Amino acid sequence: MPEAPKWFLNELRVFDPDLRIRWSRRTETFHLERRVTRSLHPGTIRNDHWHDDFIRAQDGYVLVGIIRPGLFSRTIFEKLRAADLWSNGGWARVCREIEEFEEAEEARKWDEFGEILRAESAELYETMKIRDGRTVFNAGWGI
Repeated sequence: MPEAPKWFLNELRVFDPDLRIRWSRRTETFHLERRVTRSLHPGTIRNDHWHDDFIRAQDGYVLVGIIRPGLFSRTIFEKLRAADLWSNGGWARVCREIEEFEEAEEARKWDEFGEILRAESAELYETMKIRDGRTVFNAGWGI
């Protein structure tokens, strides 16, 4: 059974003591898993001791990621840090960023709608002027 590099295991322990690396016999990959305070009862998932979901539930872990053999690098820690909610300011900050993005997107769409409406109104105004005889339609010199 393959083992994760020692340097990776040491950095993983320092990064988050609740993370572990486990070799999956089923998929022949390493599973990066995190301990949880509440997990599903193993019997609610599968009843097969070979299945990764059963093993995780039995041990009280959830899947964080899958690492293929030989692909251990420090970029994994960078990705974990970037995805970590608490190191990025917690739920309040994430919520605020999502709301700011949604407000900006809505404002952009209303501006875009306003521009379309102005262009269509100008075209309609010119058409009505021609219809009422207040101006003459000139299509140009033509060919």
